[in-house]
Amino acid sequence: MAKLRGSVDAFLLHDARFEQTNLDTVAYVSGSNQDGNTLAVTNLPSGQIYARAGSKIQIGSGGSAELKILTENVVPHRTGATMLRFESPLRRIPAHNTPIYFSKPTGVFRLANNKQGLADAQYKNEVVVLGSSLILV
Repeated sequence: MAKLRGSVDAFLLHDARFEQTNLDTVAYVSGSNQDGNTLAVTNLPSGQIYARAGSKIQIGSGGSAELKILTENVVPHRTGATMLRFESPLRRIPAHNTPIYFSKPTGVFRLANNKQGLADAQYKNEVVVLGSSLILV
């Protein structure tokens, strides 16, 4: 945490309570110039609900990863294509073939303020919480 230098640097974080490890297929953005809160994707198993509303997804990877929450069930067509509907809207327009991760989805976060360290630490559900909150970047 000290390496973050307060609210200066960012880091990837996933919700360890909901890792969704059973959703191990990687989908890919199908097409370009998509924005808002929907994305056409491909490469998902067909014929069933793949992910339920409320599940999280990761769009992209590394420093450009965006963490989103699905607002509708994902039911791919027999070709593996479908439309993902999520919140919040995209911050960046993803390129064609950008990966979409369902298992252990992460987002880019930064500390909300410069109060950090053990003096400010709190314990919550057996997890050490530093600072007052995180900001999704």
